[in-house]
This record gives sequence, C-alpha cells and structure tokens, in this order.
Amino acid sequence: MRVIAMADLQGQGPKIKPEFIPKGDLLLIAGDLTTWGSTKELTACNKWLGLLPHIYKIVIGGNHDSGLLNGIGKQIFTNAIYLENELIEIEGVKIWGSPVNEMNNFYWFRAFSNNQQELCKMIPEGLDILLTHGGPYGVLDKIVTGEHVGSRLILEAVKRTKPKYHIFGHIHESYGRYIDKYTTYLNVATLDERNNLYRNGELLHEPVVFNL
Repeated sequence: MRVIAMADLQGQGPKIKPEFIPKGDLLLIAGDLTTWGSTKELTACNKWLGLLPHIYKIVIGGNHDSGLLNGIGKQIFTNAIYLENELIEIEGVKIWGSPVNEMNNFYWFRAFSNNQQELCKMIPEGLDILLTHGGPYGVLDKIVTGEHVGSRLILEAVKRTKPKYHIFGHIHESYGRYIDKYTTYLNVATLDERNNLYRNGELLHEPVVFNL
C-alpha cells in the first residue's frame, strides 16, 4: 500500500492542484483542515478531497477545526473517512485517528486540546499507523525559538503502544522524519511556520510518501 501523508492545510487545501499530490492508495491528512473552523471551510475541503484520485482518504481534526467539535465530521466528509478517536482497518492496515493536540495558553485556536490524558489512554497497541494532530514531546516539535512544545502524554502513548508509524503535524517548522527502534515519526505539516504554501510555484513541504 502506497501512503501519502499531509497535515495543516488551514483552509488552503483547495489551492493545491491535484497533480501536486502524489498518487497512491491511501491519503492521510492529520488535522488543521481549516483556519477558522467554519462549516464553509470544511465543506470546501470535502469538495477538494473529491477531486483527488486516492482509493482511500482519511482525515482528522486539529486545533483550528472547531467546527468539528459538534460531531458533524462524518456528515461533512462524504469524500473521505473522518476519524475521531477511533480505529479503522483498511486492507489489513490498522489506523487510529485522533485530533488530540497540545496547546499553550496564549493560542486562540484550542479545539481538541482538552482531555489529552483520556484520549491518549484510548490509543490501542498493534497499530500500523497512529494518526494524530499533535506530536510527541521532543520529536519534531521545535518552534522557531528552539523550544520543544509537543505533548508528553502523546509521547507516553506512543512509547506504550509502539505503532509502526506515527503521523502528525501541528508544528509547521518541524516538518520531517525521525526513526527510533520501534516507530517512524513523520511530521507532515504542509504549510511553513508563516502559513506559506508555495515558493516559486512549488509546495514548500511536499506530501510525505511511504509504502506499507
């Protein structure tokens, strides 16, 4: 299975031409689909997803996606599978999707940043892919000041469950890959730290591709 992973579109998904997204079997988008969390933005994102050719598409919410707090995700996303703290198995690949994330008090956008302990305890073992919006503390979580701002609770959950892949976004400036003994960590934030999408007509952060 060829997997394509992205995150942090923040309302700019419809600006990405389908040809800029690598073809594959499974497209994963790890939250922050919108900037303001509006139903209009969520609907536009769903329409854009309908243009993409991937066989399976999975999305989760993020701290900007307040419109999903009212439980309408599965109604809006008719062109993708919306997961909110739940498991799905696709062609034998086990995926857990959760919008859980760590937010500091000075941020305005705090959707799904509460109840971290409870949500992290729900994450099961035996996963091929753990898909969360926030990432673990100390792993691809540095902001421009050099400070680590990831979640210690998510880190504990990953160490406990040992997924093959942990895919997340949230901290745009830490886009990249890290591998330890058990898990490949992928920060797949699409925008940069200033919420720029393109440079010279190319995506600043290309979707991440891997095979399972």
